[in-house]
Amino acid sequence: MTTQSLPPDYPPAFARQYDSHLKHLSLKGLQPKTIDAYARAIRRLGAYFDYRLDALSEAQLTEYFSALIGSHSWSAVKLDLYGLQRPKGPGSHFSPHLGRNI
Repeated sequence: MTTQSLPPDYPPAFARQYDSHLKHLSLKGLQPKTIDAYARAIRRLGAYFDYRLDALSEAQLTEYFSALIGSHSWSAVKLDLYGLQRPKGPGSHFSPHLGRNI
């Protein structure tokens, strides 16, 4: 999957958050492969939490990353962590989702 919009079978609210986050990553000037890795992190987190990312607690994120460490390499876990942090830079104030608690 590339950084294009999600297929229509994803929940609309999640798809909007996903697209918004990817736009912010692009505005930040990240390379396409980095954006793809960060997009994968968002999709993986979405799947884990049934695509409801608006109000994740610190405990939920700790649980998620603890489980991820058991199934993925440390470098993959770090990429997911970096990919879920709120983008900094131009327009970052428009991305209130994802990364509030990270």
